[in-house]
Amino acid sequence: MHGFKRAYAVMAAVAVALAVAGGAGAAGGLDPVEPPAPIRMPNLAITAASVTPYGATQWQIHYTVSNRGTGPAPVFDVAVQENGTTLMRDTAYGPLAAGASRSENVLVPRTSCYVPVRVVADSIHAVAESPKYDNERWAVGLTATACPSLPKYKVKALSFHAVDESGTDWLGSDEPYWIFNAVGLVGTQRTTASHVFGNVDTGDTANFNAIEGCAYLSCDGGAAPFGIGFSIQLWEHDHGDPPTVLTNTAKLFYGLGSLLNLWDGTRWAGESIATFGTGLNLILNMIWADDLLGSQTYAYDPAYLASRLPTVGAGFTDTRTYAGVGTGSAVYTMALAVVRVG
Repeated sequence: MHGFKRAYAVMAAVAVALAVAGGAGAAGGLDPVEPPAPIRMPNLAITAASVTPYGATQWQIHYTVSNRGTGPAPVFDVAVQENGTTLMRDTAYGPLAAGASRSENVLVPRTSCYVPVRVVADSIHAVAESPKYDNERWAVGLTATACPSLPKYKVKALSFHAVDESGTDWLGSDEPYWIFNAVGLVGTQRTTASHVFGNVDTGDTANFNAIEGCAYLSCDGGAAPFGIGFSIQLWEHDHGDPPTVLTNTAKLFYGLGSLLNLWDGTRWAGESIATFGTGLNLILNMIWADDLLGSQTYAYDPAYLASRLPTVGAGFTDTRTYAGVGTGSAVYTMALAVVRVG
């Protein structure tokens, strides 16, 4: 028994000595392992771009390239392309320090009243950088809103899906309908409504018919020199009067529509969301109003349309969520097809 106690005491003393030695080494002897220094990388971005007429025969393309990264950028190029494909100018630049910028004005021949331009930093991918998504920016030049070479766009509602119907599911079904407000040029404001869809429950998907949901101008579409502004509402028919809701929504949108050619799409959408929201609250307080389930007010600016739809026949589907307004906090999604038709 004494031998066991003696061995236990020796083992304990050794453990304490090792712990003290380890602590002393960490505190006053060996330096802690330092983590590796972060890799400093450049991030080239086109932070501004515009196209304006210059004199009688040229376009002036202005752009700014910035290094938003943490490290210097080596030698790189900036390419200016017509419609994203035809090279107009390619300029080589020397190193650009982190946080620095360079601006350039480029003059090119003007052969049309409309031109879409894509400006790309490091178009040949010679620079190792992170990220790459902001290397380009689009801009459009225009001399007249009646320009015959302007692209034409068609916007058509395809379908909607009831993620969660309004109220308690088992108490009944929704009877939704949609109101589409859209504008391009001053005087093109247009408001239309779908039919009332009956017996829509959570999980259901419904399609718009061929002649409804043509949101911009008509089912044939048209030119949009200043882009396209939208305000789309989802209503639930509940003892209200859809035609009266449509009429008053159109009156509300008409004044907003005329401002699109004065502001860019981002500012137009921001101002319209606030104004339209106030107006919709007034409509909701009328005795003939139905239940508003969701609203989306937004715009496609000309550069965005040019970048997404560079050729006739190109298209994309824009799916947005309509939720959180009015009775029962319903959640719906609706898909719009945007197609270049000319």
